[in-house]
Amino acid sequence: MLIKDYKNLIYEINLDNRDINVAISNIYTANELGVKTVLFFSEKDDYEDLLDIVSEIKSDLTSDISNICFGLSFDEITEDTMFFSDLKIAGFDFILLPENYEPSIFIPFIQEAKSLDLSVFIKLGVFLDAQQVKFAQKFLNLNIPDELLKDMKDSENQLNVSLKFAKEYLNFLSILEIDGLFLILPDEKNLLIKKYLFNNSN
Repeated sequence: MLIKDYKNLIYEINLDNRDINVAISNIYTANELGVKTVLFFSEKDDYEDLLDIVSEIKSDLTSDISNICFGLSFDEITEDTMFFSDLKIAGFDFILLPENYEPSIFIPFIQEAKSLDLSVFIKLGVFLDAQQVKFAQKFLNLNIPDELLKDMKDSENQLNVSLKFAKEYLNFLSILEIDGLFLILPDEKNLLIKKYLFNNSN
C-alpha cells in the first residue's frame, strides 16, 4: 500500500461515531501489535476530533506511540478542506488525496502540503474493463477521460489499455513530486498489475 516497497503495517480507521477515547485506545493497541502508520478516513464533521486524537497521542512521550505516522484521507478536496497547517500542528505526517484523473487540480494542494512538510499520497485505481470505468464515472463521479472508455471498448485486451493509461498517469504524478500511491487494485491479476506499474520500463 502507498508506495512500492512499503513494509509497515497500516491501521485504517474511520472515526464515524466512535468515541474519541475508544479510538485512542484502539490506536494504542495497534501500536502494541506493531502498527506504525495510522490512516484516518473521516467526514468533515470529524476533523476537530481527529486533531484532538493525534495531538494527544503525539504528546505522550512515555512510550514509542508518539512515533506513529498519521495520515488523513480526503474523499473530496476543496479550498474548504485545505486546513493543512492545523494537521501539521496536531502531528499529522501525510495526506491522501482522492482518486481523480485530472491530477493538475491537485497542484495547489500539493504545494501547500509540501510547504508544511506534509507528505502527499494520491489514490490510483486500475480498471479491469470498460464496465468498471462506466460505473466509476456514473456512480463514483470520477473524472475519467471518455477517451479511455472508448479505447477500452474498442480493444480485445481491455486490461492492457487500462494499464497503459495507469502507467501514463503514474508518470505524470511523478512530475508533481508526490511521495507515493494508495494503489486500488481489482481482486484479479494483482501481481500482474503491480509488476507492470512498477517494474515495466516500457
